[in-house]
Amino acid sequence: AAINKLAADDAVIATDVGAGLLTGHNIYEQSKNRRFFTSQGLGEMGFGLPGAIGAYFVDPASQIICLNTDGAIMFNMQELQLVKEHKIPLKLFIFNNSGYAMIKISQNNLFGARVAGSSTSSGISFPEFGKLAELFGMQHIPLKNSPGWENQLEEGLNNDSAVLIEVIMNP
Repeated sequence: AAINKLAADDAVIATDVGAGLLTGHNIYEQSKNRRFFTSQGLGEMGFGLPGAIGAYFVDPASQIICLNTDGAIMFNMQELQLVKEHKIPLKLFIFNNSGYAMIKISQNNLFGARVAGSSTSSGISFPEFGKLAELFGMQHIPLKNSPGWENQLEEGLNNDSAVLIEVIMNP
């Protein structure tokens, strides 16, 4: 709900899969000229970032927000170079739950909790997103459930440059 409250009236919000998709659909409220798009029915990982970049080139005056995840961003993080090269003021949320939570849920529900390749404890890892932000010239804001997180969120959304807002979640 905080994203809705703080996002610009002309915000374009693109989602990826998993927590980005679920959070987007859960919090989104239409207001004025906001637009929301997703690949919900297809469920392909990696849609959010190029979708947000495309939205910028269609309407560079709008605030561009991408709701992504630690897993899905791995599918096309090279596109962050485009964000840097074209100075796109993207607000990139990465919901970091240290794994592929939706895949892990499916493995638990359908395969008797035989978990493989869906969490750090089952053999995968992720980069330090603060270093990734630095590499691509983005400000990094790690959000945790602690006092002052709404002020940090507001600071990130109101920034004129690209910002990677890492939402630290319980795996």
